[in-house]
Formats: sequence, C-alpha cells, structure tokens
Amino acid sequence: MNPRTILVVEDDPNDENLTLRALRGVNVPCSVVVARSGSDALDFLLRHGVFKDRSSADPDVVFLDNTLPGIAGNELVSKIRESEHLRSIPLVVFSGSSDENLVARCLSAGASGFVEKPMDMSDYLATLRKTAEHWLSTTH
Repeated sequence: MNPRTILVVEDDPNDENLTLRALRGVNVPCSVVVARSGSDALDFLLRHGVFKDRSSADPDVVFLDNTLPGIAGNELVSKIRESEHLRSIPLVVFSGSSDENLVARCLSAGASGFVEKPMDMSDYLATLRKTAEHWLSTTH
C-alpha cells in the first residue's frame, strides 16, 4: 500500500510543529505536505504558481486551520469545493472554538469534519492522531 498524503494548512509554527509531531505517531503510513496559507494550499491543490509542475497525486485528506491569514476555514473549503476534481478529498477543519455557528458554516461550505483543538497538549496530539488514522483508513 502506498503511503497516504495529508495536506496540512497551518500558519502558526507552534501548531504546525505539534501537528507534525502527532502525525509521526499515526499507525497508517503517510507523508505530510504543509501549506502556510490558504492561497498556498489552493496553489498546491490546483497546481498553480510554484506548484504548476507538481507531479505528486492529490492529498488523501486536507487538515486546515480555521483561522488563516486572509481567509477563514469555511471560505477556503468553499474555494476547494469549487474544483470538481477536488470534491472527493476529505477536508477537516481544526479550530480552537466549537461555536455552533462556526461548525455549521464549515460543514455547509463542504467540510467533511470539524475538530475542536483541545487546550491540553497531550489531548491535542491524541486527537490529531485519531483524526488522521480515521480519515486515512477510510479514504480511497
């Protein structure tokens, strides 16, 4: 089985490091690509700009932070879902808030899941691992 690929869209270096640390402990072979902004994520997914010659397959799942420079998570989800060839990729939004309106906006935009980031670091790492294992084992 080929390793699965996760695209992580995260602008905060501390959260990025925690995410990468958590994903190293996942029981499903995977590689991780990091985009630090919504526009970088779109360029990667749509093969624009510096990624126009990208030969790698599309990611198996996208984990994105809800608060990115210049774009909210639900807006990024909507933009990704506009592209027909990306519609089947699971998009999971991570946020420090579990506000019902925020969750509803993300899900109605086309997010496959919404995960509240736990405040406790060990809980955060465990949540990331479980979420990754779930989506990587259920895709394609």
